Amino acid sequence: MVLFHEALERIQRLEIERPSREYTVEQARALTQEHLRRILLWRRALGENVERLRWPGPTLAHRFRPDLELTVEGERITGDRRAFERIWTRIALVQYLLWMLIADTPEVRAHDLPDPYEPLIRLFEGGSTLEIDQGMLILLYMGLEHGVVSTSLDHYDGAEPFAYL
Repeated sequence: MVLFHEALERIQRLEIERPSREYTVEQARALTQEHLRRILLWRRALGENVERLRWPGPTLAHRFRPDLELTVEGERITGDRRAFERIWTRIALVQYLLWMLIADTPEVRAHDLPDPYEPLIRLFEGGSTLEIDQGMLILLYMGLEHGVVSTSLDHYDGAEPFAYL
């Protein structure tokens, strides 16, 4: 639960779409692509057929614990903040919190794969948010588009890391 509470604190500090631009357009795109690459690695490790799978896909944490639910505190934090009005950003934050509930369990650690959500949370910490349009993730900063990446996970098959965290 320590990781979960640290994740809640990170979310509470987020100032999405506030003037704090920490990343260039290229860095924001790289963080998003790295998140998608890591999701692909996890889904492959869990034996999923990733062909034609798009982001966000089924909640990754539910592959380990199908009955996993977000805590009341997690629901309150992700649901009450005006900064999280964009549905895809909120979905990503909920998936991140669910992941943090199980991230330190032996069955997750046994896979020895990188945290799938860290790049995305860093993107949000830089003030960006997400929308989806016609199969593309639109990266937004201050409500303006500043990058586009494919949501198709097989696009990241065999890719080298986009961002080293």
